[in-house]
Amino acid sequence: MTEVYAVELRQYNGGGMTTLVPRVLNASVLQADRRAAAAGRGEVWTEERFYGALVKRCGAEAEIVMRKVQDWAAAQPQLATFFGRGKFDGSIQIAYKHGDDRSVYQSGDTVILALWSYGRVEIEFQYSWHARRSLRKPSARICGSV
Repeated sequence: MTEVYAVELRQYNGGGMTTLVPRVLNASVLQADRRAAAAGRGEVWTEERFYGALVKRCGAEAEIVMRKVQDWAAAQPQLATFFGRGKFDGSIQIAYKHGDDRSVYQSGDTVILALWSYGRVEIEFQYSWHARRSLRKPSARICGSV
C-alpha cells in the first residue's frame, strides 16, 4: 500500500522577519481536520426551534417555565436575550447590557443566565464574577420575580 504525504508551508511576516512553518499532511491529518470542522458551531437558534426542541425533550411544562424566565428578562431594561449557536443543543443567553443596543451582543456584555433546550437553566457565575464591579452599582441591580 502506498501512503501519500503532502507538506503545507505557511509563511508569516512581521517585525522585519519571515518565518516558514511546515505541516505534514496525510489522510489521518486531513480526516481529523474534517471532523473538527464538522463538530463546529451550528446556525443561530430561533425561538421556534428552541421551544420545539424543549417541548420534545422535556414537555410543555418546561416551555411554560422557560418562557416565564425569558419574558421576565425581556421586561428588564438592562437585560437582553440572545439565541446561541449550538449544533445539537439550543440556548437562550440572558445578558446584562453594558451598551445601549439590546438587539446585539457586544463586547463587555455580561451573560448571567443560560436557558438550554434540554431543560436546564444555568447561572453563569464565571461571567458575573468578572463583572461584579459594574454590578455593584444600585442602578445595575435587577429586581423582580419570575
